[in-house]
Amino acid sequence: MQAGYSACGIGCPTPPQSNPQCSRQAGAGRPSVWARRSPRPGNGRVDWCWRSHDRLQLICISLGGFTWRLALEDRASLLQRIVRYELPVEDTIAMLRAYGWDADRELVVLTAADALGILERYLGGELTSKQVEYWAELLEMRDDLGFEERWAAELRRLISVLANPDINEPLTPALAIRFRRVLAA
Repeated sequence: MQAGYSACGIGCPTPPQSNPQCSRQAGAGRPSVWARRSPRPGNGRVDWCWRSHDRLQLICISLGGFTWRLALEDRASLLQRIVRYELPVEDTIAMLRAYGWDADRELVVLTAADALGILERYLGGELTSKQVEYWAELLEMRDDLGFEERWAAELRRLISVLANPDINEPLTPALAIRFRRVLAA
């Protein structure tokens, strides 16, 4: 079996960036798609394809008789899902880890409305104090997260307090109400 690439159903002996036919297909308003096929001694073949469209990436990996399909969103949309604490959060965290920790700029801004939404969900019984603590831990010290300018100091304090209940104070309805008053003012 020969190693090679395919893109948009076109066989490409080289990576798609260097093949004008593949580049034309991806650049014609279609999602960019490319794949790499390589021989794998004793296991048949390995197919790896990547597709990007809007904010979704799809990765398919075939090895022997097994195929894995992974959908990845871009870093900013994944971080936004964490800010909103969309459940289940575990898959989002796993996909976000693929981008690493460091960032050269802020991609998402945490707003007072975002924080108030989390506090309201806690006060309404939708989230537990442990879930809110975990949410704050996920956001604390991120290079790719900014804070709404008007509320930056209060939002940083909220995240710090909620992420570190052993050092500060544990989350209770009374504490949530205090933070809600500050952020709703």
